[in-house]
Order: sequence, then C-alpha cells, then structure tokens
Amino acid sequence: MGRVSSARQNYPKIAALAVVLAVAVLAPGPARAQVACPNGADDDPAPAGFTCPPGIPLPSGYFQATPLIDGTGQLYPPYDNTRHTEVVSLYGQYGNDEQIGPTEAQAHYALGLAQANKVQKLALDGTPSPDGSVVVPFFGFSNCEIEICGGNEDFWHLQLQPCATNCNNPMKNPQIGYQPWNTAPEDNPLIPQQSLLWQAYSPDNGFGGSRVGQHVYLFNGAKGKQPLANWDPVSPDNGCKDQNGNPLPECNYIRVHNDLINNGFSDNQVQVIFLYDSTNYPQCDLSGHHCNDEANGVPDAYKSEQLIGDIMRYLKKGYNGHPPRYPNLQQVFIMSRNYGGYAKNPPNGGVTGCVSPEPFTYEEGFAVQRLTVAQIKQNANITSDDSYSSMVRFSDDNNNSNDDAPWFDWGPYLWASGKNARIDGLFWCNDNGFPCTNVLDFRNGDPASGLYGDLTHPRHSGQGKAAAKILDFILNSPFAQHWLQQ
Repeated sequence: MGRVSSARQNYPKIAALAVVLAVAVLAPGPARAQVACPNGADDDPAPAGFTCPPGIPLPSGYFQATPLIDGTGQLYPPYDNTRHTEVVSLYGQYGNDEQIGPTEAQAHYALGLAQANKVQKLALDGTPSPDGSVVVPFFGFSNCEIEICGGNEDFWHLQLQPCATNCNNPMKNPQIGYQPWNTAPEDNPLIPQQSLLWQAYSPDNGFGGSRVGQHVYLFNGAKGKQPLANWDPVSPDNGCKDQNGNPLPECNYIRVHNDLINNGFSDNQVQVIFLYDSTNYPQCDLSGHHCNDEANGVPDAYKSEQLIGDIMRYLKKGYNGHPPRYPNLQQVFIMSRNYGGYAKNPPNGGVTGCVSPEPFTYEEGFAVQRLTVAQIKQNANITSDDSYSSMVRFSDDNNNSNDDAPWFDWGPYLWASGKNARIDGLFWCNDNGFPCTNVLDFRNGDPASGLYGDLTHPRHSGQGKAAAKILDFILNSPFAQHWLQQ
C-alpha cells in the first residue's frame, strides 16, 4: 500500500459519528465557578511582555493555503520569493510519496519498513516474549492529550468542550470495567467523546472493541502546557521542573516513565513513538509579514525544526551521557498541527488567540518536512544544506558513529485549509457556511454568556475528527502493518 495512498484513505466508519457531536443540543451544565479549565490545564500564560506579532490573530478563516499533502511542488509563501521560500509537499523536493521519489527517498521508505519488522512483543526487561507488549506512546501538548484521552472536565463547564486532562491509559492487566479514556461528567451520555483511545478500544466504537492487536498498547504521554521546548532536554527554553519548581530537563520523560510503570509496562517496551507538538506563542512567520523582529527573527517553523531535531537526537543518544531511555525504539512518527485559522483573542484583551495561530500552524508542517528531508539526504550521504537539521542521520548499523537519530517520518498530517476540503475530504469548521452546517470543531465558549473560546483547542467534534485521522494512519500505514496486530 502506497505511503500517500494509505494516508489518504477515507476516514474509518467512526468518523461519521463525530459529525453527530455537532448537532447535539447544548444544555447549560450545573452552576459552577467561572473557571475555564482546572489548574489551567491547557496552555501556559503568554511570556511576560509578550505581544502578538503584527496582524495576529488574523480574521477568522482568513488564512488559506495548500495542504502539504495536496501540494505539487509550488513554492510558499507565493507572495515573497526572497525570504524563506519552501516547497509545498510532504517531502519537499521528493514530492508526496517516498516510494516513487528519487532513489534516496525510496531507500528511506525501505528503512522504515525494515524498522517496523523489528517491532515485537517484549517483556518488561526488553527480551522477546509471546506475552510481551508493544507500547506506542504519544508525546505532546494539550491538543494531543485531548485527542488521545478526551477530557474529564469541560471548558467553562460547557458541554462538548473538553479540557486537557490525563486519562487512565490501557493497562497490562485491567480490572473488569476499567476504562482507559476520559468521559467528561457533563457529557450527554448518548454522545461519548470519540478520543483515540475510545475509537481504538471501546466496545461501543462501532467495531465491537479493540481495533489493534491484544499486545499493542496506544498510550497517552502528552500533557497540557508542554510545548516542544519542554520535550527537548537541551533547549534553553526547557520549562520542565520537579514538584519543588526546580529545573528538571527530562521531567516529561520521567512522568511518562512513571505512568508506564503504574500501568504494568516499562521503557524497554516502547518501540514506536508519535510526537505531536509545536512551539507556543510564535513570534515570526516565514514571510516576515507577521514578525516581531523582522530583521533578526528566526521563523518559528525553523525553531520547531531545531527542537524536534534535538528531541530525535535525545531519543537515540540519551541525555547528558546517560543511556537512551528507550533502548528498543524502532520508529518515530512526527505530526504537525491542524488548522489554527479561527483563533481569536478573548474580549478582555488577552492574547489567547496567539498561542498557535495561522500562518504559524500551517508552517509547522515545514519543520517536519525539512527534518525528514534532511534524514533522507543524510542517509544517502548527501550533505544537508539545512543547518537546523544537522545530524539526524539514521543507520541500522549500531556501531556507526553518525547514527544520531532514530528512523522517523511523517505521521498523520492533520492540516486542512479551514472548511475547504483537501484531497481526502478532511476540513475544519467554525461556522455554518457549507460544508460546516451546525459544526464547530474548536472551542467557541458560550458567546451568549460572555464565556470566550480560543477556537484553537478541539471541541468534541474536532477531537473525534483528529483521532479518526490518527487511528486511520495506524490502521493503514505500511510502516505499522507488521506490529499492528501483534
């Protein structure tokens, strides 16, 4: 099955149910204190003195662009051919399909298949075992956590607008009635949150239960308020801290380590990772038209590229001389954000709408693209002309000193140009214009009550739509077929 053809499969049947979420009658929840999300679970406040870049946030729905998955090699941004022009496709100069690209792209694809064949059921100590596990964690920020787990609280306590909250996660030996996913207490019981874990494991998911092998454990490691810098132990902007507020560069990985142990797993059983994250409160776009320091500002797409590159090297090499945390890691899939063009600031003068708006959300795709192209080139011994992606070479020779990162590639690509459907039919809604009749994919708060919504975090419908796309990738990607049903 082709790399792109598999990524462009129709949504699973469950995606159709996600649309139902939008037509639910939203009755006010019980009277509670006016709190958006418990403990500010979603995003860090803007840095001190932060101002939105010029013109940001853009008018709702204004930003439009060609999804990378639909690109045919045109250049971006089209209005400025003198500054940071990128190729619009998943793999840049290699197009949208590694299988039909030049030889070096095909070789990278073949390496991914070879890595997939190494994934096997492992015991806690990392040795092969027929009763072992294949653990597949997701690392990232609040959107990731909402889409993997669902939320056990609702934004402003409004129905169908989940907060980023951790969930139980699959256990090695669950008790009867154990539920890995969240269901917000205000939910209409007839409309469950259709998070990834619900879609993958729930007996009510329309497929009668688990859609992956009995030894495969999709696992949430994401957490609100954890942008890319917090997953990069060497970043000067790493905001990880211990419970006493002291710097702890690996805090996210320590947290995931503890969660794995509590659920009956170990780091040794982690063999596939999905990274779904971005920078927050971006400062400079690729064109320089929305840049707080146009002369000297590094585009946030390149900052993300550097941070993801650091994370890849950490996953392969470990931190500060320590061995790698995941010694049996075989594959990493990297995701960029979905559409952010509806983002807005609250009426009280805050900057919530600038946490991850367009065009920055679209341009995150170039970070993943450039990094992946760099690995393709470096695997083929082609000197990369991209200084932000230096030394992300993968080799299956463990003794090769240039083996600086795990094998990685695109995961599911979630960006679509608002309500303009891309080639596989994906679109994102925030109004009633066709094809978005009565569909809101992002938190809109409750305008009638004066409760703002950032239109950036997903509502239940957006959560279900993104989760369906992620699960579709897992079920259909040729890179997952070997380990999917173990």
